[in-house]
Amino acid sequence: MTREPFLVCLLILLVSLGSAAPAWSASSQEREIESLVNQAAALIEQEGPSALAQFSQPGGRWLGGPHALFIFDEQGNELVNPTFPELVGKNLWDHRDSSGRYTAREELALVKAQGSGWLDGAWAKPGHGPEAKTRNFVKGARMGPTLVVVGSWYYVD
Repeated sequence: MTREPFLVCLLILLVSLGSAAPAWSASSQEREIESLVNQAAALIEQEGPSALAQFSQPGGRWLGGPHALFIFDEQGNELVNPTFPELVGKNLWDHRDSSGRYTAREELALVKAQGSGWLDGAWAKPGHGPEAKTRNFVKGARMGPTLVVVGSWYYVD
């Protein structure tokens, strides 16, 4: 028995898997957002509450790129949001998007169930524009005994 048919089948399988790989991989934008959120969560766990001020500093490492962070606690209190600074200090627990989705509640539930992950949503564009579809990545981080949700997003349209 020759090994040629086996090798040909294996080669065909590998080529077909290789051509399908881009459909399985996340976009570069999603990888950037995941990296940003993961680094921010790690900094929060390392430095605690003192890390929060760094995320809104103009010209700093965390602000000025294509993506910004939002951070809220388990009660829905917005702690960081340089894109929408008017939300900092507000409680968003009962905020619903245009589809009726409780944004903070769903993001917290995902963090508690999986640690991190992606959700689809809707949010106004900066400058009080209309709501637009978003993809949001969130991750939980411990700030001392407090669980916080660290996230970022991009507009789908």
